[in-house]
Amino acid sequence: MQCIALQYSVLPRGGKPFTMLTGIHDGNRCNYGLGPVPDKDAFVVAVTALLEKPAPAVTAMKVPAL
Repeated sequence: MQCIALQYSVLPRGGKPFTMLTGIHDGNRCNYGLGPVPDKDAFVVAVTALLEKPAPAVTAMKVPAL
């Protein structure tokens, strides 16, 4: 199972907002890089592209088991 989300972030220096595609996959919290504008259609396009042509995560860290 895989969960993909659009994460809103703000740069610490300068405060510029941006989005990232993130998700949970194989027990890891993954960062897939810069995301689209916060719009439903743009998000669907970005997720579809990621699912059709999977790319490795930019970063990944193990999610602790509860």
